[in-house]
Amino acid sequence: MARLGAALKATRLARRPKPTQVEAADAIDVSRANLQAIERGTASSKVTPAIRAYARYLGWTPESVDRVLAGGEPELARAAEAQQPSPEQPISLDSARLPLRVVDAIESEGALVDTALIPLGDDATMVLVVKGRPGATADEIRASATTEEILAALEAYRRSRPHLRELRTDQEQSHAANDA
Repeated sequence: MARLGAALKATRLARRPKPTQVEAADAIDVSRANLQAIERGTASSKVTPAIRAYARYLGWTPESVDRVLAGGEPELARAAEAQQPSPEQPISLDSARLPLRVVDAIESEGALVDTALIPLGDDATMVLVVKGRPGATADEIRASATTEEILAALEAYRRSRPHLRELRTDQEQSHAANDA
């Protein structure tokens, strides 16, 4: 992962104009500490949606992350290819102004199982996109969980989110202390 992080950082530093870590982190909707961990190769022991979103933000092709992990070099997407819509994806998710990590998760492997709009009070709505395990058949996906089970899991997530925010803050403080 250190090689991947170094390649991502080198690509960011080579861009003109060169985005700061804060600008890049904001673009992919992660904290600066998380972006720093990605560039150091210490964010995770596996490729996460945030890492793929960062690679996409930097202009890498979708295969480049795996190529770098296998010892190769990243490939930058050509501007013309980026403009051409894919027949499988007629609507550009980028144009929907979604954070890149969300776009990456939606476009990742796995069948779309369901979506839901869940009100979060008067001022917000949560959009839930449920994707199946990559390679699973429709019957396997349907048998894996009911809508009620998914919504119960979502409610558990909603209740735990304030605690998760605290953990993120603690993690950011820990990374900042390690960087000092």
